[in-house]
Amino acid sequence: MRAEQVMSANVQTVNRQSTLEQAGDRMRRHGIHHLVVLDAGVVVGIVTAEGVRWGEAEGIARIEDVMDRRVVSAPPRLPVEQIARLLNDQRTGALPICDGRRLVGIVTTRDLVGMIGRGVAPQQRPQPRVPLRLVAARQKPARRRPARRDTIPD
Repeated sequence: MRAEQVMSANVQTVNRQSTLEQAGDRMRRHGIHHLVVLDAGVVVGIVTAEGVRWGEAEGIARIEDVMDRRVVSAPPRLPVEQIARLLNDQRTGALPICDGRRLVGIVTTRDLVGMIGRGVAPQQRPQPRVPLRLVAARQKPARRRPARRDTIPD
C-alpha cells in the first residue's frame, strides 16, 4: 500500500503571513490538527494545533513565528511502512505528500490508525529469524557452480 492510497487529498493550507487566529479557526472548522504552510505553492512549513495554542498564549500573531520549518515530505508512491517510519523518526503527526514540489496530499497518524482500524493493513512480509546484521555477517561470498554436464541443450 502506498501513500497515495491513504493520504487525504484535500489538504488545508495557510501562508506564512496568516494569523494564528485564522489557523486555529480553520483547524476547528475542519476538525484537523495540522496545516501545511505554503509560499508561492511550495511547502515551507507545517503548523500544529499545539503550536497555535502555544503561540496564542505567548501573544504571537503570525504563523511564520510558530511553524516548523524542518518539514519532511514524501512522494505519493512511498510505501505506507516507510511513511510510518518517517512519522515516528521525525516525531511528527503529519507528513505532506508532494509530487515534485507540488503538494498533492497529507498523511497523518490518524490516517494510518484509521487504515488499521478498518482492517486494511500493508502486505505482511515474513520477518527474518536472525537479525539482518547477523545474517550479513554470516554470508559467505557467492561461488559460481560449474555448469551441469548431464543436461541436454535446447
